Amino acid sequence: MSAIGDELARAVAELDEPRFLELVDRMLAEPEERKGIFLYIGRGSDEVTRRYRAGQYFIADIMMAGALYSEAVARAVRTGGGQPERGRVVLGVVSRDIHELGKNVIAGLLEYNGYDVVDLGADVSPAEFTEAVRTLEPDTLILSGVLDLSLVQMERTISAIEQAGLRDRVRVLLGGSCVTREQSEEIGADGYIDNLLDCLRLCGKGGV
Repeated sequence: MSAIGDELARAVAELDEPRFLELVDRMLAEPEERKGIFLYIGRGSDEVTRRYRAGQYFIADIMMAGALYSEAVARAVRTGGGQPERGRVVLGVVSRDIHELGKNVIAGLLEYNGYDVVDLGADVSPAEFTEAVRTLEPDTLILSGVLDLSLVQMERTISAIEQAGLRDRVRVLLGGSCVTREQSEEIGADGYIDNLLDCLRLCGKGGV
């Protein structure tokens, strides 16, 4: 645990930009602290999402949190760090869902940890995911979603990849509040991302 990390998570949750940027710079300046910076930002982002779902925050607040995260990634890249490339990950928010905060947090975490990340954005159709698997040949595909209807879109995407004969080429992981670990198994995914450490662990597995 890190006291400064806890402060950073609170700054994200409160959308306190000046405090957030101050703490980001402090953590990036300390080798031991910078290792966990995105985990604490992710914790704060989870609280932003919770408040949004509870009606306490709105779309503008989600966008603000996303902007804070993007600035943290930019500062981390400018100050060095990261690790040798570990493989390619393609990720996106499934069709008819535009909630990108969680996906953006994962993308930044993976990029910082040495993965070649291709972010397809939001409202990505099953056909677009399938074409990305075909042309980009990722080791891992991450499907993200928040809305209840997104679970159906995840299932349709996995089915489309299977029908294209590409399923055995890629590890498919699911994440977001629309899906549970049990549901991810039921619809044929290879893993469920419950938290950022899960994401790193699952993406680091060898083979499909």
